[in-house]
Amino acid sequence: MRVRTAVAGAAALLAAFGGLAGCGSEESERAEASGLTYLGDEVVDVEATLSEATALWTTTWKSWNQVLTVPDDSRCWLLADEQDEIAPHGICGPFRGLGTRAPEWVLVSFVPSSAGASQVRMSPGTIMPYDSEAGLNSRRLVGADGEEGSRDVQVPEPDGWPKVMRAGQSEAHPRLQSFREPLARGRVRLLGNDYVLQVVTSTLVQFNDRSTYVPPNDGIFVDLRFRHYDSDDAPQASAALREAARSGDLKVQIEVEGRSFRGALREPVARGGGLRLKTYGPSAFFALPGAEGLRIVVSDGDRSWEVTADGVAPAAV
Repeated sequence: MRVRTAVAGAAALLAAFGGLAGCGSEESERAEASGLTYLGDEVVDVEATLSEATALWTTTWKSWNQVLTVPDDSRCWLLADEQDEIAPHGICGPFRGLGTRAPEWVLVSFVPSSAGASQVRMSPGTIMPYDSEAGLNSRRLVGADGEEGSRDVQVPEPDGWPKVMRAGQSEAHPRLQSFREPLARGRVRLLGNDYVLQVVTSTLVQFNDRSTYVPPNDGIFVDLRFRHYDSDDAPQASAALREAARSGDLKVQIEVEGRSFRGALREPVARGGGLRLKTYGPSAFFALPGAEGLRIVVSDGDRSWEVTADGVAPAAV
């Protein structure tokens, strides 16, 4: 299997596909039935739909700032159930990027439009990350002429190297963290609420624009996340976190390898590149040049908590 390895530059603009207009009798006669249905209506012009979707998919992966392996036959498919009813999303791929252990896929949304009496035409809308919890795993892949595709494919890992991230806090939060290891987890009281603070380290990350990074000097990435401790206080606690992310009132100081890094809880900046963005709650994500003597202090101005490999505890004043 011949593959292409692409290193894309700045994110390109996506091609926009509008709905195919018209539902006159002459056009209806030309519409090619597929035997598939969407919400009870017969799906027509599947070949055109998938051709446009594949063109959108090709434009998208070429915009990614990442080394990729994309097979020549990578394309888009409809997703149908046992009754030949299709989902409002199709699937495109496969492909494989740096740091991934298996081939990957993305979803493409479809916009339905009337193509005549009890007929519907699907137009591609947006490429987005594949969601394994969207209930689509059991659906089969269906092509333009009714052939079935397979998710069980082999794609070789691309040749290339990830970038090295500058030491300090990152404005964006990665969509994927590889080689994750829990560092500490504990209950803290900050911003007038009780939270569970979880700190995780990793050594390879990927952002929404598919750019892939390793930490400087063979160091580590550190990800600080908060979630409410008591579900009864969840709305209040979540609102306090969002306000702290906007105001910068929740400070983070990290000491490691004899160096000090300062930051704050923040709402991560979205990084695009042709995908509908995966969203994240307030967090603090740092690239660090090592792990020796790692000490993290989180403070809201009134209370401070210290995080080390030994756990989470009130910080000494």
